[in-house]
Amino acid sequence: MGPNCGPAHDLLVAGRSYEVIREFRDFEGDLHPAGERWVFLGFCFLPHDDGMSFFVATDAEYEWHIPLQWRPDQQGPVLDNVAAHVRQSD
Repeated sequence: MGPNCGPAHDLLVAGRSYEVIREFRDFEGDLHPAGERWVFLGFCFLPHDDGMSFFVATDAEYEWHIPLQWRPDQQGPVLDNVAAHVRQSD
């Protein structure tokens, strides 16, 4: 992983399961509804575009990229307060 990538971001830690508790839309407009569950795999941040990518797995075979942009008019409010949108689950 590069210098702007890693296994943990805010409360998210690779290998742990999480549940969306407050719906949000990612940068591509895909809805992540309350109740959505996944295992966090890691993140990468691209400073020149304020781009944040969360890599998650919904099962043992399917990995998913959640694109976010850390700007106030995009997903900045989600990234500024991850705990209001996602919690660790069993």
